[in-house]
Amino acid sequence: MMEQYPTPFAAARKTRRMISRQAELAQVRQALLAKDDLVNIVFIRSPGGMGKTRFMEEILALTGHPDFVDPQRAASEGWVNGDAIVVSDLIDVIDIRLHARDRFIRRLRDSLRRPGREGVDFFRYDLAYERMQGLAARGAEFAQVRAAAQEAADMFLKELHEVTKTRRITWVIDTVEQLSFITSEWLLERDLLLPEDANNRTHQWLANIIRQGELQGITLLLAGRGEEGSQFFQNIQSAIRQARGGTTRYRLIDLQLQPFNQEETSVYFAQLAEEWQNGHQDQAVTSHRAQIAQQFRKIATQSGDAYKVLWLYTGGIPVRLALYAQLIVSQRTIPAELRWSFIRAAAEAKTNSPNNITPELLQIQWRIEEKFIDLLFRQPSDLESRILQLLVRTPRGLSAEQIHFMLDNPDKLAPDHWEPNLERLKLIAQTLKGMVDLYLVKRRSSWADFAPVIAEREQEAFTFRLGLQDEIYRIYADH
Repeated sequence: MMEQYPTPFAAARKTRRMISRQAELAQVRQALLAKDDLVNIVFIRSPGGMGKTRFMEEILALTGHPDFVDPQRAASEGWVNGDAIVVSDLIDVIDIRLHARDRFIRRLRDSLRRPGREGVDFFRYDLAYERMQGLAARGAEFAQVRAAAQEAADMFLKELHEVTKTRRITWVIDTVEQLSFITSEWLLERDLLLPEDANNRTHQWLANIIRQGELQGITLLLAGRGEEGSQFFQNIQSAIRQARGGTTRYRLIDLQLQPFNQEETSVYFAQLAEEWQNGHQDQAVTSHRAQIAQQFRKIATQSGDAYKVLWLYTGGIPVRLALYAQLIVSQRTIPAELRWSFIRAAAEAKTNSPNNITPELLQIQWRIEEKFIDLLFRQPSDLESRILQLLVRTPRGLSAEQIHFMLDNPDKLAPDHWEPNLERLKLIAQTLKGMVDLYLVKRRSSWADFAPVIAEREQEAFTFRLGLQDEIYRIYADH
């Protein structure tokens, strides 16, 4: 039998177990399972590529989310508490539609009302929401529609409070740096926007309900880039301070994810070695996987220099480590810089720590990143590579149907004149699903709210969407 090889980017898959972050996970667990009456607000912030989304996905896996579920781990590690906690989906506000309060609330409602979950109902909110939509559809005056939207938002909170009498609720929100306060404040200062207009924006609504003490029994997990999201985090902190005169009490937990240190870098490659060695039952694939596992094991060995060199070149940033792992597996000739001793690597970089950045270190990093860009984007051949080439040009992500349209429309037909090939669409959708565990990709917000107007056989191909990690866009832009 001809030996079968893994897909071109298999090495860049996430490890099944997250490396490090145990102290941070323990603090999140405490916030989720808290039995006191404090409102827990957890900031999860770091620069790009540090694994914020991976961290959030780990939390969802440990709390039994169906998209990430690992029941054995959740039960053994003490995260499952019967039906006492209700955790939302991972809500990624890079989707600009969710910057509108009413869209955001609807997305929250849908994720909390997940199929199979009982006792979380929003009947009165649903009626109020339908009334608001009906007014808008009939062309009612703006003031009427705005009042109906406010009524629906208020009803959502009221029904949420009914649930929190017996269960603790957690909202999981990612990419919060996209929720900008700056524009709203500029418009308010110049009387171009009324306060009630600003309240229709998600970021302002979140700050207002914190300030007004409307989140009893709720935990907020807010993840985003520290520098780019500084205005958002500062405004949430300000809202907490302003609320302290009321009856609602808050606990702010500020987690700043750090790069891996040398030892954690070694552990990362040891984990890759274990998963490559044991991750496939097909004997036709085993010998090739064993060779790759041996390469990772050699890097991880504490008696060698390889993991130290990679730590220096990557800064211990998880997404970069995954990219360098990909280079090691995919290149017939390992880049010379990756074969140096740590003494030579430090001498060439004129530093022995990635925290002490020098022009020489940046130049070495750039050369290796260039090789990765060549591998990943310059000459795509297989379907997975071609999809990645499209995703690197679309930061907000793509669905299988959008990818099919761009890859398989040689006549450049307009969307309303183009018809999908259902077999091809199914293949692309399956490929996209299979890429979800690549470290360099990131789930984007589902377009599930469009499902009712999409043919059932095409729904998943339309609603499920992927993008890339922010650090990949940074690397691509630099090259």
